[in-house]
Amino acid sequence: MWKFILYGAASIGGIVKDTLESCGYDVMGYIDKRAHEMDQYNGRPVWSIQEVPEIGDDEEIAVYISVKNVFEHEKIARQLTKAGFRNLIYKPYNVLLGNASNKEKELAQLYDDLFEGCLKRPEFNIPDCTHEASLHDYALISKENGQVTAYIPVEYIFTNDYQDDEMEKWGNVSIPCFFTHINFFRSLDGDQNCSVMPYLKEYCEFTAQIEGKIEITAAWRDNVIANRTHIFEQMSEALQLDPLFFVRNAATAVWNRKGKYFNLTSGKHRCTFLAAKGNKYIPLYISEADYEEFVNLSEVNYVKNVVDLYDGTVVIPNPYFYRGVHNRDFGEHSFLLWFSRYFGEKLFYGKGKVDFSGFRVVDRTNDEGHLARYLYRCGSQVWRWKQPDEMEKALNRLFDTEINYISQMKEDIDVLITEGQTALELSGNDLSEAAYVILKSATEAVQKHVCEMGALKIGKVIDSMWKGTVFYRSYLLVKPDGETDER
Repeated sequence: MWKFILYGAASIGGIVKDTLESCGYDVMGYIDKRAHEMDQYNGRPVWSIQEVPEIGDDEEIAVYISVKNVFEHEKIARQLTKAGFRNLIYKPYNVLLGNASNKEKELAQLYDDLFEGCLKRPEFNIPDCTHEASLHDYALISKENGQVTAYIPVEYIFTNDYQDDEMEKWGNVSIPCFFTHINFFRSLDGDQNCSVMPYLKEYCEFTAQIEGKIEITAAWRDNVIANRTHIFEQMSEALQLDPLFFVRNAATAVWNRKGKYFNLTSGKHRCTFLAAKGNKYIPLYISEADYEEFVNLSEVNYVKNVVDLYDGTVVIPNPYFYRGVHNRDFGEHSFLLWFSRYFGEKLFYGKGKVDFSGFRVVDRTNDEGHLARYLYRCGSQVWRWKQPDEMEKALNRLFDTEINYISQMKEDIDVLITEGQTALELSGNDLSEAAYVILKSATEAVQKHVCEMGALKIGKVIDSMWKGTVFYRSYLLVKPDGETDER
């Protein structure tokens, strides 16, 4: 008859223990990452994964993952498998996503039956799903006649590829950097830090002057704002009542083979509206051939093998990895949106266009190169101050990106981005080389230390977030004579 070890010494673990024992099963003890804080729970010993007593060849010992957050089950199961445990009972991740194999469905049903006390027979089979993880395209919506509608990461969508045209000023701009439109929609949505004026003056008046047939008057400006506000209202209603509106009326785009991104051919307002709402993915109507180039399927299996052995968290903007046991954002997307708008606007007012060429960034973060690859696509000069591990190398291959790696600070850098803990390893000279220093996920104590060491001051508190059990803030730090205010 099966004996059980429960992973998770908390409320669910207590409920499962009582249920299993009421059905006649023996619960030997618990595994918990807080084992160093507790010797026993609910009358049973608590061990760490490494401290579980030798269980010998007894094949009738099962580990039941009694953790409330079912999205963590698969990751825990992989940790247990690495540690040598077998006979694992948990909710497979693919069951939650709706694309499970038959074995995964059987395992999920067994999990529920045991939890509810419906299984009282002494023997049952535990499906082994440790090798069931399959690839699934989470982006594809429809495919017909050589055309595809798919959810594309917003950082892969750029404005039209205007060539030898007066509109070239607004061509090949990453949608997250398209501050005029995004700030316009955010302003209408109540963001008091945003204004409609850059959209009106820098974009609408500019395009009207190109056409040359429109007299720019107060009445014309009022009409433009009224018209675009109506568009905003209609799209807001659609997002609430008919979200498939954006799929049926997906923006159209073509793949830019040189830049490795999509250029819009229609739908700027739809895309910038969704970006202003914080969407990570936007429906595009594109050719099947262009979609295949973006997916880069020849590298996907290699990345999957690396991901299966990975212990950290990572953001992978590829359709086969939009969702996964290691996919944790921890504010990466909101940071990318902020960074794009903030520096996109500064570059625009400095150069007359959103042009990241010559913009020099040193990235010292632990995001496996996600931000660096994005800035590389935008045209920046980017250096990673962190030698790549196998995951980062695999992702650079998947996204066909060549990132430079350094072991010491570059001179004359526009922006240094660093995590709170890695910032403590920097010297005052390192910090003084950059016009801006961005502290990601830093505590207030780290922010204060870095400011004092580098003679910097807070230009802006970017965001606040919980990461695990610690509350962090992200800070934009500048030299005392630097410009800190957004226009």
